[in-house]
Amino acid sequence: MLGLVGIALIVGWWSLVRGPDLLTRTDNPRRSIADRYVMRGSILDRRERPLAESTGQPGDIVRNYSYPALGPLVGYTNPIYGQSGLEASLDPYLRGLQGYPTLTMEWEYLLYGQPPPGLDVRLSLDLDLQTMADELIAGHPGALVFLNAHTGEILAMSSSPNFDANVLDSTWENLVNNPTSPLFDRAGMGMYPAGNALGVFLLAASQQQASGPISGLGLGACALTPTGTTWGEVISAGCTEPVMQLVSSMNTQDLIALLDELGLFTAPTFPVETLSSPRPDNLSDVFTYIASEQSDPSTDALFRVSPLQMALAAATLSNQGERPVPRLVVAVNTPLSGWVMLPVTSQPQQALQAQVANNTAQALTSGELPIWQVVAANKEATGDSPSTNPGFAWYLGGTLPEWKGATLAIAVLLEENDPLKVQEIGRSMLQNAINP
Repeated sequence: MLGLVGIALIVGWWSLVRGPDLLTRTDNPRRSIADRYVMRGSILDRRERPLAESTGQPGDIVRNYSYPALGPLVGYTNPIYGQSGLEASLDPYLRGLQGYPTLTMEWEYLLYGQPPPGLDVRLSLDLDLQTMADELIAGHPGALVFLNAHTGEILAMSSSPNFDANVLDSTWENLVNNPTSPLFDRAGMGMYPAGNALGVFLLAASQQQASGPISGLGLGACALTPTGTTWGEVISAGCTEPVMQLVSSMNTQDLIALLDELGLFTAPTFPVETLSSPRPDNLSDVFTYIASEQSDPSTDALFRVSPLQMALAAATLSNQGERPVPRLVVAVNTPLSGWVMLPVTSQPQQALQAQVANNTAQALTSGELPIWQVVAANKEATGDSPSTNPGFAWYLGGTLPEWKGATLAIAVLLEENDPLKVQEIGRSMLQNAINP
């Protein structure tokens, strides 16, 4: 009797308590078997061009990735290595476990012991812009996030280097041992020192406080040669001294509040994992670092930002001071209602006053294009060789308030101190989007 009771408790534990967890584990053999017999849903771009799709006949269905460069974002689903990226977060839709009526689900399990065919999911990505972004950043470790500053729709999201999920079985060992970390999504999870790129927001804050930019303008080291000596021109060129002056004019709590409103202490709500620096109680230790041209290991761990966070913050200057909610997964193709738009789970935030955002964007106007831009670079820390600490370069930009087309914003991060290259990448994306 005791043996029977023990067996009953063990079976009950694994079937009732741990059962749901076992079914969703990526190493569950039932999932691998189902993937061979049940067609998995496709991941499509905004024009319904396939990024990932399943092909073949039941018993021999395989997963194909028609645009491999999106590996860090789209991820993979593999019977040996599990899942990552959108393949993991969208698995309930793609596997047919969500989006069907309950009766349909029960009927499929009763007849076949498997879920119904998976549902297609549409993203906000534009494959043309995505291809352009990947070509521009190829060969340069870093990330790029290009978005609609009003709706928050991600139009392109690149991480370099990347990987090809089609050949995962033959390249896995090289991927996990590669020092450049091609499996790592730098756009959403990469955390980097912001440096002088924050100067654009400090400039906006100085206007918002009704006192205007402070006087006594100096330059110091600059990422690019300024085209003039106005506040907008020197901030756009990533000059150190003006950023230092703006930092020194703010008290700790005002600076913390500004960065908080820009979303730089909050991991963006996103279908794949994102990171953020914790919100500190005191930023006095990093005041100098924020405006420093060097990457100081003793301070850069205190405050870092991701390219996705910086792109959303940059959107405030093109979107009347409002920080949008990022959108990547737009709709799912359901069997009863066709394409159903997925709801937005949070609301945009007014980070800057509209007039202040507009004035700041105008001050950063760049050349003949209707865009604003900021370029910043962090040099190697003293004593480190470029090969071990090559520095960072940022590009932030977007369309001007008077632009009549789609409102755009961009953030580009290179893991190398090359301000000219990061400017070339960012301007090319904006220029081609404005003048296709």
